[in-house]
Amino acid sequence: MWLVRDYLLGQPLSQLTMPPPLAHILCESDWRRLILTAGGQHWHIHLSKKTENGRKTVNYLGRYLKKPPISGSRLAHYTCGATLSFTYLDHRTQTYLSTPTKK
Repeated sequence: MWLVRDYLLGQPLSQLTMPPPLAHILCESDWRRLILTAGGQHWHIHLSKKTENGRKTVNYLGRYLKKPPISGSRLAHYTCGATLSFTYLDHRTQTYLSTPTKK
């Protein structure tokens, strides 16, 4: 979360397209306050099935809580949760590709 937060804080507000629920944010200070507040909120995790080994579950979650699944350096484009594009290495062709993803 902190890499996305830093990326969003680095973007000028004028270059971002706000979704309708955030249309009231018109100045940089409101934008910073929103991002910093959202980044500090607690997250609730729901595990659907009971696992046999609690340590394995903790190790699994730790990998994702310690660092994000997609590093900030791989993010090519991010638009307020609507679209996300990232780069990855295609091992078959040995070329870097960019993949857009829509929410």
